[in-house]
Amino acid sequence: MTQQQTDVLELLSKRLDRQLHRFLESMKRYNKLRLAEKQRASRDYDYLEDFYHRFLAGQNQRALEIVSPEYLEIVELADRQFPYPTSWVLCMDGRVLPVLISGASADIGDNMRVPGGNIREFVRGINGKFTLLEHSNFAKLLASAFERVESDTIVEVFDSHVACAAVKAEETARGREPADGGLLRDVLHKREMAEATKEFARHKLADKKKVIVIQTSFDPHNGFMFMGLETEYALAFAKEKDPGVPSFTGEVLHALAAEGKIISSEHIAHELAIRKLFEKYAFSPDWRTKYIQTSGQFWHAIDAMKHDAYASIEGEVLKVYPQISKKR
Repeated sequence: MTQQQTDVLELLSKRLDRQLHRFLESMKRYNKLRLAEKQRASRDYDYLEDFYHRFLAGQNQRALEIVSPEYLEIVELADRQFPYPTSWVLCMDGRVLPVLISGASADIGDNMRVPGGNIREFVRGINGKFTLLEHSNFAKLLASAFERVESDTIVEVFDSHVACAAVKAEETARGREPADGGLLRDVLHKREMAEATKEFARHKLADKKKVIVIQTSFDPHNGFMFMGLETEYALAFAKEKDPGVPSFTGEVLHALAAEGKIISSEHIAHELAIRKLFEKYAFSPDWRTKYIQTSGQFWHAIDAMKHDAYASIEGEVLKVYPQISKKR
């Protein structure tokens, strides 16, 4: 750590100490104004003071780590693994983290996290068509993405994760109780978001600018992922299983994966060749206390495995998305 970095950290610490002190004192004053039976115990504020100091100190330390030369080399290595600059739109569920979904630690790609992964700037017009508001924040982010990268193509990943509490709450509010907690409906909603994103890029961005949209469904229970739920076959299969209320239950997902009609990272991971690769490059991740080392081990492993793993993964992708081979 340089002297300049140390001075900045100490300056921030003093300033944050003062801000935290004023903030906690205002909370204590407000607490005294509450009815006696609703007042919080003083130990609650002792806990908050300890928590905030530890949390902010940790964030300051992480900020210094990610500008280190060692970490910047890892970011360069990670960026080389993606054919195009990639961004993710994820749920803010604490289990759905970029590092868990894609190994995307700080400055690797971009991500936006909102409840359910649903951006409210997509609206349905009077013609029933889903549209991205032209001057919305997400529209501006899409446009600015091309200014920040040297590419005429970018990738947006919309995730509909399994067991999403935000999506389930919306379904319940509408009087629906689907067996999958609203996963199928969310996949359909994200499909409309994807089409609206591509439409926006075609008509509102500069010539030759292209946005490729990918839909995924991360399962926070086991860390695996599905792709292809938005395809007509997968949707029709779910409807056939339950014409009344089609849903992507665990049973439906595993049946589709077994047929090779959707991509399951769990199925791929259990293939003998892939399993041997994983065993060869296995390591114990520790994102909390060994952030740089974990990110480095992850991306060096990806770089080492990609050529041997490519054929198996490409085969699974082309089964579900055969139209890709026609465009190559």
